[in-house]
Amino acid sequence: MLNYFFFIPCSLWWHIAKQLSKTRKTLLIKKLEMFGKKSSDDSKNQNNLIPSANNMAINSLVKGTHVDGSVSSESDIRIDGTIKGTLNCKAKVIIGATGSVEGEIKCQNAVIEGRFKGNIHVSDLLMVRETADVVGDIYTSKLTVNAGANFNGSIKMSGQTV
Repeated sequence: MLNYFFFIPCSLWWHIAKQLSKTRKTLLIKKLEMFGKKSSDDSKNQNNLIPSANNMAINSLVKGTHVDGSVSSESDIRIDGTIKGTLNCKAKVIIGATGSVEGEIKCQNAVIEGRFKGNIHVSDLLMVRETADVVGDIYTSKLTVNAGANFNGSIKMSGQTV
């Protein structure tokens, strides 16, 4: 078999290399789609474990952005900046490690990695990560709190929609 390997014409090598390049690009694109085009940061990839209304539509409030007032969203929202006021979301809310919310949140699912102060109403699942600092009242159906998270307040859990 090694003897046949050396007798492949250059034009065929170029064609094989081109096909391999296309295959690698296709595999890379499929891999990125499979992981939601997120970075390799595990905490960001773990946020996809919570169901969302629409995986393709994500609103983002980046670090350094401050909002005072009311925010409403039909699809997922990630907060790495600051919100003071109310946040109503019909999908998933993610407060990133640099994010801060002071006020009231009403949503379907939530992940808190940063700071939250106020009342949060989650109709399905709330995940509080180890980097979170939560002060206030939680109303949810399901709750996960990672070791290391700071929490000071009360929790009311029910199997009903909040």
